[in-house]
Amino acid sequence: MLHSSTEAWTGPRFAADLNSLPLAEQQRILARKRGADQRASLVGRLLLHQGLELFGHSAGELHNLRYTTYGKPFLPHLDLNFNISHSGDVVVCAMAKGTRIGIDVERLRPVPITDLAATLDHAQLQEVATAANPDRQLLAFWTKKEAVAKCRGEGLNLPMERMTGSAVLALDGESWHCSQLDVGSDYICHGVTKRAASGWKVIQGLC
Repeated sequence: MLHSSTEAWTGPRFAADLNSLPLAEQQRILARKRGADQRASLVGRLLLHQGLELFGHSAGELHNLRYTTYGKPFLPHLDLNFNISHSGDVVVCAMAKGTRIGIDVERLRPVPITDLAATLDHAQLQEVATAANPDRQLLAFWTKKEAVAKCRGEGLNLPMERMTGSAVLALDGESWHCSQLDVGSDYICHGVTKRAASGWKVIQGLC
């Protein structure tokens, strides 16, 4: 998993790196209304570029990016799964061969439990209520479930309240193994895979 801050991508650096991408990706990035979202989208593509090279592929593969009806990007000609997420000024990009993968990151902040209660089952609600840090536990469940939803490519259309478990989430006969990943003390990040991961490699990208 690669991660990076977006803080450096302003002015000339933003323009130069944007112009290095395929035209279709440039247009997707600029279609975002907020500057912060444009920077996050750009850094996500740059992390994917770097990840492709780490896996021995040409960055030219970015020209082959396709999108599902839910907006999930994929590379149809490669046996390589990836997922990108951002929150605040942190962007993460998870990549793997041979297994489906999902990732989600959230900036830690107070969250009223009523905002996310509908996404949890009874056991998960109890775990949040009795946690030493309920806000952190609530966001932990959210990032796990969002990572599963992104892995499946269904986004918020997934019935998250039916997703049971904690370290391993289950839904519709499928299981998803969750791993917490360190991207900074102000954030919580979880990656999920269809099979138990022997260990995630976390890399500070774009250095």
